[in-house]
Amino acid sequence: MRKKSCWILLTAVLMLAIVMARVGKASPEPPVIEVEPKNNTGEPGETFSVKLVVAGIVLSETPPDVCKGLFGWEALLTFDPDVINVVNVTQGPFLEDAASAYDYEIIFIKEIDNSEGSVTVGETMQPKLPPDDPYPPEGATGNGTLATIAFEIKGEGATDIRFETPTTVAKTNLYTVWTNNIVQIPYTAKDGVFDNRTFVFSTELIVAIVVVVVVISVATVFFYRRRKASAGT
Repeated sequence: MRKKSCWILLTAVLMLAIVMARVGKASPEPPVIEVEPKNNTGEPGETFSVKLVVAGIVLSETPPDVCKGLFGWEALLTFDPDVINVVNVTQGPFLEDAASAYDYEIIFIKEIDNSEGSVTVGETMQPKLPPDDPYPPEGATGNGTLATIAFEIKGEGATDIRFETPTTVAKTNLYTVWTNNIVQIPYTAKDGVFDNRTFVFSTELIVAIVVVVVVISVATVFFYRRRKASAGT
C-alpha cells in the first residue's frame, strides 16, 4: 500500500511539472503599436505631436510566434482633415539603433495626404554594402519610438488618430525575418484621439447627471415624508 501511494505521489509531481513547463513556455503577449499620448487637444492654429511607439518585441523561436526582432514596419493612420493636418513626420531611433549595431542603414518612407486625412510611415533595414547574408542576425527588441508625427489644428472637433490594420492589402504591419524570409509579427494596435470641443455630452457625463438628479429626488422625498410625519405627531 505504501509503495502504491509513493507511485501516486510521484505521478502527481510529474504531472504538475509538465503543467508548469507548459505554463513557462506559454506564447508571449503580442507586441503593441500605439499612438502616444493617446489623448490630445489644443486650439486652432496650434500644433501638437504624437509618437508611434512599439512595445514588447521579444525574441522567439517557437512557431507560430517566431521572431528575430523587428526588421521593418509600416503604418497607415487616418484622421479627420477638417480638424487636424499632418505637417511633419520624423524618424524615431528604435530601428536605426539596432541597424547601426550591424552597420546597416534604414530606408525611411513617409507619405502625407491631408486632403484624404491619412499619413503613411515605414522603415526597413538595408545593408550598406551587399553582404553574404541580407539581414543581420537580430533586429530591434524591447520598446521604443518608431516615428514622431506633428499635426496642425485646423478647427474645432474630434477625431481618432487611427491605425488602419491589414485587410486584403498591407496597411499597418510589423516585420521580422525568419530563415531569410520576411514574416509578419502579430500585434495589437492602440489608436489616439484628438478632441478640442469646448463641451461634450459624453456618456459618462449623462450618467453622472442622472445619478445626481435621482439622489436629489430621493433625498427630497425622504425629508418631505419625514417632515410630514413629524408634523402629524
